[in-house]
Amino acid sequence: MRAFLIGIFIVFCGSTVTRAQDVYLSIPENNIFNRSEFTSLPTRVMMNTNRTNWDYAFLGLIPTAPTFTSVSGSTFTQSSSSFTLPSSTLLWQLESMGGQLPSTGLSGYLPGFQAFSTGAIKWFEPPASLIFGGGFNRGNINFTFKIPAAQFAANSYRAGNYSMDISQNYNDFTPHNFKTILVIPSSIRWLTSSLTKYIEISSLNDYRITGTRVFNLDNAEIAHTVDFNLWAKAAATNIQFTSSKGVPGTRNIASIKLGSNGSTLTTKALSADFQNFSASNFSVVAGNRNNFSPELYMSAEDFKNLFFEAGTYTFELNFNAKSTDNSINSLQNTAVQLKVLPLSEITIPSFRTKCKLQF
Repeated sequence: MRAFLIGIFIVFCGSTVTRAQDVYLSIPENNIFNRSEFTSLPTRVMMNTNRTNWDYAFLGLIPTAPTFTSVSGSTFTQSSSSFTLPSSTLLWQLESMGGQLPSTGLSGYLPGFQAFSTGAIKWFEPPASLIFGGGFNRGNINFTFKIPAAQFAANSYRAGNYSMDISQNYNDFTPHNFKTILVIPSSIRWLTSSLTKYIEISSLNDYRITGTRVFNLDNAEIAHTVDFNLWAKAAATNIQFTSSKGVPGTRNIASIKLGSNGSTLTTKALSADFQNFSASNFSVVAGNRNNFSPELYMSAEDFKNLFFEAGTYTFELNFNAKSTDNSINSLQNTAVQLKVLPLSEITIPSFRTKCKLQF
């Protein structure tokens, strides 16, 4: 039993060490949704416990530059799907070796931010010769990582882990091989906050329209890293009415339908129960945002028969952007107020005066 437990302990400790060697970069949802540049804190990528100088060949005159090479291809790949991100999405630069940058001496230099490639990419250019003091400190070899704002606008960042296998060419630096992993969180967020919608009826001509009445609720925009459906309902079964003289009343909420300008949403009568109004799933797209224009519909007959009286008609819409696996969601409420002004109209029929002339 003791041997068994020791074996289990070694396996778990070994797994922990292996995981610690990989570079995990958690990308905040704010950077993804706001499309703002992400810059990491200094991150340990390798460890150096022995060396203090670069390798030089041919009598110490030709430096061997340290390099990174992607051995898994030109993209970051999700382990659980076929989704990828291009190598250009992530840039990196050496931050320090043992707490400070290596000596540059004569012609040595620090390259700017670069992306991983299937070819060897130098992450430092040592001095041209060993005699110019191309040294560095032992300790952590740290890098700074960033994702430019333009990459958030150009690519689809789906929730999950995207990895790329990297190899480096200095055997004394450990590990020799590691994974760089981008961790994208699962999130849905309403970017628009149309908390109220005011509609005013100020002409009796509105009651003479024979077609369906359409009221636009303004543009809605949702940022997300997972596919979702849009669910909606009314907060109550009735529309609350207060006449212009202060007399209360109600109207049936089912007289109003919800849909959208275009085919994004299916058109259904509102109820006090949530319904899925999505014509199809809202998929994660480049830029991680989806927008649509929800609309309210009333038949001409319902409008004439139910909304004829001067006063204020109010109800609340509850929207819920819910992931397709129902694991996360984001709520948004909109209070709708339809106000019918006191109106009157006098119509004077046209007439024609007839004259009879005799010659």
